Amino acid sequence: MNQFLTAALEYREAGLHPLALLPRSKRPLVPWREFQERMPTVEEIQGWWAMCPDANVGIILGRGAFAVDVDGPEAVEALKAAKIDLGDGPRSKTSRGFHMFYGGGAPDKVGLLDHVDVRGVGYVVAPPSVHESGHVYQWERPITGALPLAPPALMALLAEQKPRAAATQEKWLSLALEGVGEGTRDVTCYKLAAYFTSKGIPQDVIESMLFLWADRCEPPFPHEQVVIKVQSASKHGVEAEGPPVGIAEVVDITVAEILAPPERRRAAAATEFKSLDDLLAGGLYPGEYTLLGARPSTGKTAFALQIMRQLARKGIGGLFASLEMGNKALVRRLLSQAGRIDATKIKSGNLDDVDKLMLAQAADGLRKLPLWLTTDVRTTAQLALALEAYPAGTLGLVVVDYIQNLEDEGWDARQRIGAISKGLRKIANRFELPVLALSQLRRPDPKRPGVAPVREDLKESGDLEADADIVILMSREQGKRDTLFDLAKNRDGETSDEKKIVLTFNPHILTFEEA
Repeated sequence: MNQFLTAALEYREAGLHPLALLPRSKRPLVPWREFQERMPTVEEIQGWWAMCPDANVGIILGRGAFAVDVDGPEAVEALKAAKIDLGDGPRSKTSRGFHMFYGGGAPDKVGLLDHVDVRGVGYVVAPPSVHESGHVYQWERPITGALPLAPPALMALLAEQKPRAAATQEKWLSLALEGVGEGTRDVTCYKLAAYFTSKGIPQDVIESMLFLWADRCEPPFPHEQVVIKVQSASKHGVEAEGPPVGIAEVVDITVAEILAPPERRRAAAATEFKSLDDLLAGGLYPGEYTLLGARPSTGKTAFALQIMRQLARKGIGGLFASLEMGNKALVRRLLSQAGRIDATKIKSGNLDDVDKLMLAQAADGLRKLPLWLTTDVRTTAQLALALEAYPAGTLGLVVVDYIQNLEDEGWDARQRIGAISKGLRKIANRFELPVLALSQLRRPDPKRPGVAPVREDLKESGDLEADADIVILMSREQGKRDTLFDLAKNRDGETSDEKKIVLTFNPHILTFEEA
């Protein structure tokens, strides 16, 4: 029998939830979130490997199991310094270190210690999977029964590290430059290096700056590690992600996805507006870069938030990177949409008893959704760095609001926007996520009759429309509610030249509905 299938069935027998991953990859072969709640059937597991015999094997976490990712000798030293003994429980060898498996629950924590991450949700790659480098995952101590409990010292450290409220980029930078403790030196060094690299500062200058920073840390961070992090950050987004892939491997994966039953396909992020989803063959697909262009006060942000909230209600995570509005302003809009409460009442606080009840219910619902907000992203490099913190499969949509506010190098605005657009294009491909970027439009041309914009109205439009897979243009006559959505570009399908899409905007609760 296929070794991967055999292992998956054995994991199921042990009470763990197995998952099929793409060959030599950490990416899921099939939609996996439902299997965080239920065990896949034997028939489903057999179907995955019938569809793709070389698929890697993953173990889904968060259902009474979590893993500690120990990445190399630096991680072993960090655990020793923190006086944490991981015990002699199940342990699998990875490309650089090992995974330890425990029973019970734990929060997800990237950077708990240097090169030590806790995987409390999502999934991890398991033996006998094959790493992209060719390394084969192997059990050093296999799972033979109930998973052991984690050592108390590890759980105590997790309990100490409370999440703190997001700070502005300037506050984060000033705090980081003061030096950090042992548990966060590695991650902070890379973030600082990536930040200064994104500002165009030469590599040798960044190294000199971070040597001073390293000496402020407690204990001091080795200078040779600083050099490694700076070199890594300077290469970020420039070098290819690995060697070229043989056509046979891509054909096998692509055909398997095409022939998979609907419930097993990598689903599109449906906008939930049927007229638009019909033209998009179901919605926004992983790896696609979509531009949503409109003039001010047309509802770009409200539309994007509505899509993300509707996806999150189905368990599909979303990251909203705002360069225009603060997190509280975004949440006020989401509360207005979810509770169907007048947005001006929410902003002023002038709520009656019914409004307060609806607000409480909306807030309770929003708290449970897999949504993340950030106002700290200023470059595509920073966005890519932020996405690296999420385990594969956590997110199903990324929104950038809006593209003209991102920063990059360039002699003029056109060059800058061109570099940003190509960065977003690469992020969509690299992370296999749909990226929805909002864009401003030029002022209407008084010589051109009508109000409907065209692709050329995108500010610095040349690179934008060339890089994007999909271009959607919104427009609405002043004082009207009917909003025209023109699918002006659709790389893999039809546009709306013959079939205009009209959605009705409710300015009180900031939502769109099918007209």
